[in-house]
Amino acid sequence: THDVAPQPLFVVGGETRIGGGSKLMLEVWKLPEENDVPALLGVRWFGNQLAVGFGLVYVFPNSIEGWPFIPWADFSIVW
Repeated sequence: THDVAPQPLFVVGGETRIGGGSKLMLEVWKLPEENDVPALLGVRWFGNQLAVGFGLVYVFPNSIEGWPFIPWADFSIVW
């Protein structure tokens, strides 16, 4: 049997180019049954077959002591 969350996952995001092969990104996620809302602000560099992204995730409301950001990285390869 498969479990289905009683609420949907919402993702809102946007991006803007800052150069020929780079862009700024912003994403916000509302997870089912969670009060915390993670938000990502990052930059992505991309070419024809490879994209690399780096950013920081901040979780609202913030209950983290010290440095409130979580580092994030992703890599995408086109075969």
